[in-house]
Amino acid sequence: MAYHDILVLLDQFAHSTVRLDVASDLAGRHGARLIGLRVEIQPHVPGAIRSAIVAGALEAHADAVHADTARIEATFRAAADRRKVRGDWWVVREGGIGRVCELARYANLTVIGQAAPDAEEEFSGDELIHDLVLDSGRPVLVVPHTRLAQHVGQRIAIAWNGSREASRAVADAMPLLRRAQQVGVLLARGDDRGGSGDLIRDHLARNDVGAEILRVDAHAHDNDAGVALLAEADGFAADLLVMGAYGRSRMRELVLGGATRHVLNHLPIPALMSH
Repeated sequence: MAYHDILVLLDQFAHSTVRLDVASDLAGRHGARLIGLRVEIQPHVPGAIRSAIVAGALEAHADAVHADTARIEATFRAAADRRKVRGDWWVVREGGIGRVCELARYANLTVIGQAAPDAEEEFSGDELIHDLVLDSGRPVLVVPHTRLAQHVGQRIAIAWNGSREASRAVADAMPLLRRAQQVGVLLARGDDRGGSGDLIRDHLARNDVGAEILRVDAHAHDNDAGVALLAEADGFAADLLVMGAYGRSRMRELVLGGATRHVLNHLPIPALMSH
């Protein structure tokens, strides 16, 4: 497997440039096509009150949204040119998050931002992450809003517990794992599902990935698996975390598992998540 196309969701806020930097760098290093996706958010105005709105207000708002799109596209194309990658530009004007999930199925990897702590986002970051991870059928790279290392994926930590979701995440991350300088497998102490770690280490070796096993002691971190994972990843000096995302239900109102929630809320490095 290789990454031939990488989709990055962009918006009008400053955080957008962080994930664009990550996505364009990955596209350049993997020889992938970079796809920029912009969702234009237009207000829904019921017909009953439309006549009460000042004449021209809706048109002015639409013009402002289109101007934002043009500016974002220019930034996207400049980044693609700078990395010398092929770039495609997609604009969605209806369908919202559901349409984003559909389009993500046409790329090997989708890059999005962590939910904004300052609420500067065009639709709910939490809802976007949950729906993409669980409904797109593709891996999702969640990028925090802080500036990152120049090249993400030099030191990769894998959260491993032997589950289907973790296995899916490892398979989806294989192009990154093969290029990494160091890979650490974070294995929870006392979790029989992950075994001794020999099987996953041997599997990675057969796929040209050398890895070391790192034991995670969740009990040393208030029994919180998410806290323990991030602490161990930090100790390994990881610049990328690979993990399966866990849900208790496939319904739209699902809540991701506790470890996933904690990682998403406190993410210091990008996380590749699969379900």
